[in-house]
Amino acid sequence: MESTQQKVDRLQAELDALNAQSPRNETAINQTAIALDEAKRELAQQAAEQIKIQDAAIEFVSALDTMDFDGLTLRQVIGSEDGYQLVTIELKKAFIAQADEFSKQLTGEIEQRLQLQSMFDAVSAKIQAQDKEIDDTNRLLNEEKFARAQAEQYRDNAAKQLEEAKKEVERLNAQVDDLRKEIAVGAREAYKVVDTEAEAQKKKELADKIRKDRTVYDVVPDNVINPKNYTAKLVATDEVVNYNWTKKNFYIELTDENEILQFRQQYSQPEATESDPAEVATSLPDSVTPEETFPDLPSAELPEVSSLPNTVDQGQQNGEVSAANAGQGQTVEERLSALEAHVFGYVKQAVA
Repeated sequence: MESTQQKVDRLQAELDALNAQSPRNETAINQTAIALDEAKRELAQQAAEQIKIQDAAIEFVSALDTMDFDGLTLRQVIGSEDGYQLVTIELKKAFIAQADEFSKQLTGEIEQRLQLQSMFDAVSAKIQAQDKEIDDTNRLLNEEKFARAQAEQYRDNAAKQLEEAKKEVERLNAQVDDLRKEIAVGAREAYKVVDTEAEAQKKKELADKIRKDRTVYDVVPDNVINPKNYTAKLVATDEVVNYNWTKKNFYIELTDENEILQFRQQYSQPEATESDPAEVATSLPDSVTPEETFPDLPSAELPEVSSLPNTVDQGQQNGEVSAANAGQGQTVEERLSALEAHVFGYVKQAVA
């Protein structure tokens, strides 16, 4: 077993070697220096105990000189100086040996107590670390519970908004269907349904506008674990936009540089101005809305008469009705020719 002096010598050699190293390991140097100081204190304590034992032995020998055996000293009892010195030396050695044994036992008990104290301190430190870890875990658990409750609230709100949006979409779709029916009926009343390309163009313009206003890049959340808000840049204009997580799906995120460049090239072209539906309808080709041409009616100056002649009687009226009925199923040209002949008949009869 290594003695205290040997321990001091070993630690001193280790400290000298560490100080000679380059670069210096300050942590190892400090630990070795602390251990060396502890060993030196232990050695000094042992030396002090040895001095106490020596002093106790001297006091013991002095006590032998003062011992009284019915008026006789120990020297007188032994009867000779040599015998007295021999006895005192042996008694002194026995006393020192016994005291040294007691000192060793005491030192062992002290070391054992120190070891137990060190173990207790280590266990206490471990318990404190575990308590801190438990506190941190409880704090994180509470934060997670709060975040979960908040996320559930956001989910419920989003579900409610989604349901309202679906109802609004259904209402708008029904309104669009009604408008389509009204447009179709109105067009049939005007002899044909004009299926213009303006609606398709309008849809395309609206879709392009939505893409332009909602396509973003460099999306940065405010929190990596549980983001609530986002900051991004519009690809078309580099304008910074902010939105919360409930509107994240409303935006189209681009991460590829080629896609971003292609998007900017596509939407950097000047936007087409919106056209008036009436202008679009009138600018369509004849194959979509053919124009009916009607022949010009001849004009004639009529004499002033107070009323139609008597020849325009019931028969003429019947003829007029029959002519009108006869127009059913005829073409526009045939109906106009019949009307022209009928009008000129009135004119000739009035002039005659």
